[in-house]
Amino acid sequence: NNHRLLDYFVKADVDSLSLHIVALLDLLVESVESIGSWGNRFRSVLDHLGEMHRRLGIPTFSFPIVGGQLLLLLQPHFDEEETLTAEEEVPVSAEDLEEAFATLYTEIMSIVYHPMIQEEKLVKDAEEFFNTVANELNWSPENLSKRLLEVKLEISNTGTYSHSSEELEIGARLCWRNSAKCIGRIAWNTLEVRDCRHLETPAEVFEEVKEHLRIATGGTNIQSVMTVFKPKSIAETWGLKFWSSQFVRYAGYKNEDGTITGDIGNLEFTDYLLERELWKPPEKKTDFDVLPLVLKVPGVRKPYVYQLPQEFVHEVHIEHPTCPAIKDLGLRWASVPAISNFNMNLGGIDYQCCPFNGWFVSIEVVRNLMERYKVQDRWADAMGLDKTQKMLDMRLQHEIQTAVLHSFEDQGFTMVDPEQVGSSFFVHCKRERDQGRECPAQWSWIGGLVGPTNVTWHKEMRDFKVLPQYEYCAEHWLTIKPPDEFALLESAGELDLQSSAKEKESVLSARPRILIVYGSETGTAEAAASRLHRALKLLKPTLACLNDVAGLNIVKDKRITHLVAICSTFNRGEFPGNAKVFSESDIEPDILKGTKVAVCALGSSLYPDFCKAGITLERKLADAGAQTLASFTKVDDATGTDGPLSDWTQLIQRLILPSKLEDIIRSNLNVQTVTKHNIDWQKQLDVTEEVKRYTHVNSPDCMLCVCNDELIKGGDVEDRSTRKISFKLPEGVKYVAGDHLSVRPLNSIDSVMRFARIYKDELLEAAAVSGDCPFNAADNEDAMLAWQLQQPFSIKTTEDGETFDANLVFETPATLGEALQTSIDLTLHVSQVADYIGLIKGLITKEMPGWDSGKQKLRKRLLQLHNMVFEDSKHTRESSVNKILSEFPTILDFLETFG
Repeated sequence: NNHRLLDYFVKADVDSLSLHIVALLDLLVESVESIGSWGNRFRSVLDHLGEMHRRLGIPTFSFPIVGGQLLLLLQPHFDEEETLTAEEEVPVSAEDLEEAFATLYTEIMSIVYHPMIQEEKLVKDAEEFFNTVANELNWSPENLSKRLLEVKLEISNTGTYSHSSEELEIGARLCWRNSAKCIGRIAWNTLEVRDCRHLETPAEVFEEVKEHLRIATGGTNIQSVMTVFKPKSIAETWGLKFWSSQFVRYAGYKNEDGTITGDIGNLEFTDYLLERELWKPPEKKTDFDVLPLVLKVPGVRKPYVYQLPQEFVHEVHIEHPTCPAIKDLGLRWASVPAISNFNMNLGGIDYQCCPFNGWFVSIEVVRNLMERYKVQDRWADAMGLDKTQKMLDMRLQHEIQTAVLHSFEDQGFTMVDPEQVGSSFFVHCKRERDQGRECPAQWSWIGGLVGPTNVTWHKEMRDFKVLPQYEYCAEHWLTIKPPDEFALLESAGELDLQSSAKEKESVLSARPRILIVYGSETGTAEAAASRLHRALKLLKPTLACLNDVAGLNIVKDKRITHLVAICSTFNRGEFPGNAKVFSESDIEPDILKGTKVAVCALGSSLYPDFCKAGITLERKLADAGAQTLASFTKVDDATGTDGPLSDWTQLIQRLILPSKLEDIIRSNLNVQTVTKHNIDWQKQLDVTEEVKRYTHVNSPDCMLCVCNDELIKGGDVEDRSTRKISFKLPEGVKYVAGDHLSVRPLNSIDSVMRFARIYKDELLEAAAVSGDCPFNAADNEDAMLAWQLQQPFSIKTTEDGETFDANLVFETPATLGEALQTSIDLTLHVSQVADYIGLIKGLITKEMPGWDSGKQKLRKRLLQLHNMVFEDSKHTRESSVNKILSEFPTILDFLETFG
């Protein structure tokens, strides 16, 4: 009866909606009777209700309205109860019943919808962010809508979403532009943003800190740089985070006589490090001992401590242009103000580890020396100034500023003076106004910085918050007080991410137990399931067709925690042959209770029963009590399956096996599986100097193509093609409409020889070892390769000590020349790009000693391709993959470049 609910509930089928209402009523009644005795059941029912709301797409604002509708439905029962108990000793009024149910409903639903509120807030923040990004990057309305849809789907599936490198860059620059306390924002669009979100270990993070400083100094001139590491996840209170406020900070020591040596501003942090033996200062303490970088990794109790090598600690020694005695004071300051402890919020995603540097305004260094080092007396003595003169501090400020500007400029480091930066800020405000934007500014940080003689001093300013924005963070280390919280850390060279024995045991016991099932008629679903099985092999998942797990008793027997199903639709909305038995079998109620399930349905929207088998499968599993791992996904063959299917399998892989869990299993739990493939060459002496041309003509079920004509005559044939293709049927074979045809094109001899030349070292070695090859590589290398390509071979796989025939797409023994021509697709497909790049990147992740500039260039190019595929969002990944495919249309092109 409420129009506000129609937009949401009208999309839900009646069966699901009825189940939802009944389940809620049951919950209310049962909870009144025995909430205390329910234990986990009470929580599971709430989770189930929350999941149902999410699946139906019902927003949280509608929950009170739903409760109001329920109370209206129950009102007759309340009145009846009031009548029935009127004569009893303790009568119950309808009003009391209504209030009790309303209170109970409110408390219960507050638990149910809390995760949904978080998601709705994230969606709202993301929409605001992407509207801003779209305006800055001139996205079309279609691109904006597509990107927002991708983000909402990712949030629905994972609870969060990721930015592309392009979105990260523009977001970081906008944060700088919107920062009300920064006077140097005129250069906001020159910020260099380094995307390092893929890094996991502290050692990798510290390496990128050094690279950040190398780029920032650029020799001497300061370049504004931000290095962004992985964001805080939804499960983390504190994400990856530097405890150090800047890359280069000086220690502060409190002496026994009460005096201070070093930086007063870092006194408390220095004491913290020393008390917990996290850092050992030099034997002879000075005013300018560089503090170590301290990094806290989520899930690891101890912070990691790293001392920057001296060559990366760029400092400016303070000298005065006319007073040599100032040099003898031994004053210095860091040349790069690299701030490392703030938060960058981009569309609801918190990047708490994103160090950023601009450059100093001279007055900032002057204030640090005067307020934190109290250099006034020493400076006045060195310059021979009368300490009783009026305005001594202003004279000293002027002299110190003169020295600081002179020192930075003389030693070649970028620095701006207040007059210069004030004028540039005035220009920045004018530019912003010309673009129709008001510039947020905090006068005490900007006008007060430049003084009354600068034009900016007199400018009216308004301090307000514009998103996206940099944000101050609480100091994490201040929340950890007990002195015995940390043991003495390992040396900086031992920076491997490790867990305690208890954490290892917890991870091992909680390792997912996975069942991957498929229903496949033409092999697409089975191939996708097999790829996912290989991607998750570290967890040793079970792979089976749906018929083999009919009844799902395997879930109980193997205590399955995650079930992933990929099912195609065959004929008129039917299950494939290897899933038919499953579809007709009965499943025990609640057998999947506590099991997380993801279903991907394959089909074609050209047919009326699009994905019907997958839809039926998803409902069957939901009825068995399944929890949702990822939203039900349909893949349309009419628009292409490779991209969507690859995105879905990668999503499932991330949900089940996040990188941190993979690292712990591989490194800490030592459960890495080693797989070896051995080639067994056999001898065939009756060969030719050239590779034989193979065909399928002799196969009994092979049809010859007798006609392949273009029907579009003239016009733009390059973009559109309609062809007439005719086949000659073998004797005794009949074709009936609906039968499947397998098209098996042959690779050319040239392609086969290209492959052979890529692996010529291995093939020539095999030919030489045989001792029977009549050719010599020095005289006729191609003939020797052709000879080896005609030798039969088979492949054996050894895994976990067990040896078996390798799983190949062709039968062995066979010759490599025949297999390459008839059975191996050499085209590089969308679904293979990530696999090939990931495989080769794993072999050359680190630079090897002695690499020439060519190999180093190739390595950088491969890492660039890796970022395009793995780090960009789905919005830009598709175009990135297409660019890669245009550059490398075949596997041969890829291997010739990187192999």
